Amino acid sequence: MVANQLKVPHDSWAEYGQRAETRREHLLELQSLFGFQSFTTMSHYRAAVHSLDELAWQTDKGIVLATSLVESLRQKSVLLP
Repeated sequence: MVANQLKVPHDSWAEYGQRAETRREHLLELQSLFGFQSFTTMSHYRAAVHSLDELAWQTDKGIVLATSLVESLRQKSVLLP
């Protein structure tokens, strides 16, 4: 699907991820270009836990908590861990 969107041959897409440096370089470029952050710091963890606190008191459904967490991280442009 991605190869079609980028209009590149399917075989070249299979080779793309072979070089770890390429993936890291492109990740950094995309983060810079679009303002994304990696979920890496303790402050991200604390904010995530804090954002779920009230909801966790209202439900024991993990999927509800996970969905809320994903949406919260997306709104803050934080990449999922």
